[in-house]
Amino acid sequence: MTPNIKNPNKESIDNSPQDETTETEGLEVQQYNLKAHQAEVQQSGEGFEEVLKAARRTKKKKRNSRKTILTKEAKERAIKGRISETIAFLLVAGPLAAFLYGQHYNANASSMDIYLEARTFVIPAAWLIIAYEGWKTTNLSGILCAILPPYWIYYLIAEVDNRIMRGSVSALVIILALETVWTPDIAWLNGRQQEFNQFVGKVHTLITRPPDPYAN
Repeated sequence: MTPNIKNPNKESIDNSPQDETTETEGLEVQQYNLKAHQAEVQQSGEGFEEVLKAARRTKKKKRNSRKTILTKEAKERAIKGRISETIAFLLVAGPLAAFLYGQHYNANASSMDIYLEARTFVIPAAWLIIAYEGWKTTNLSGILCAILPPYWIYYLIAEVDNRIMRGSVSALVIILALETVWTPDIAWLNGRQQEFNQFVGKVHTLITRPPDPYAN
């Protein structure tokens, strides 16, 4: 009777396909888990990017809405400033222009005397106010406004932010110009021009005067 001899490699040979199948299934499970994890990470990243884009869009909308509000406020302030400047100009220039026009056709000495006395104080006051505004900006602007009348007219139009003051003083400048047309004899600009011409004439005479032969 032949003894039953077991082959020691038989079990390992019989179990090897099962082990390979188990390992293969384990690898597939790991790959599946890895892919699932990658998909979750990708989805979370996409979700974060969407949230970030939404936050940026919201911030941009707020910024644009704020700019729109500021632009509307600036436009409203500009419109109100123009209206106040125009009203101040008309309130000052209208009555004075009507007065000068009336004096052109029907002069009244007493009324003109009152006008001239008022002009004596108003013009220096306006000049000092503009010069003070120039000093508040820069010292150079203050000096130029103080010594150069054409510059303070430019400074009034281009630099002064007070619309009421700008309208009032602009009206005075227009009135001084109208004086040269309707009342040239008492026009302030004509008087300053005559004084300047006399000063230039004196300087010219002093420069061109021949030397005194009897001077020591």
